[in-house]
Amino acid sequence: GGASLPEVTLRPLPTSYCGTQRQQSVHQDARWQQVFDLVEDNLGRNWRQLARKLHLTETDIECISEDYSRRLREQGRQALILWSEKNEDATFQDLVTALRRCQLNDIADQLEKKIASWNQ
Repeated sequence: GGASLPEVTLRPLPTSYCGTQRQQSVHQDARWQQVFDLVEDNLGRNWRQLARKLHLTETDIECISEDYSRRLREQGRQALILWSEKNEDATFQDLVTALRRCQLNDIADQLEKKIASWNQ
């Protein structure tokens, strides 16, 4: 008998393929961190809706849900970080617009106040 071919197993993607392999974002500066903090503090279960408005894919959303399954706030934050990494020209205003499209006007208002305070 000829030598049998070694069995090729398809390795599943590591569970946190959306977390650990990513590079440091261009949005690691302090102002983005403050923006993420503010949104994360208020977003709660609305993060998926916001993620869709920010054009994250269902795969992105599922992946974040699994990676941070018991930590709702962290899910929201990771969605924002992923969005900012996928869109290097992302602006604070893009985020405000997406929040308003989700009817999350109170968060959008707080965010605009914060942005205005930086521009003074």
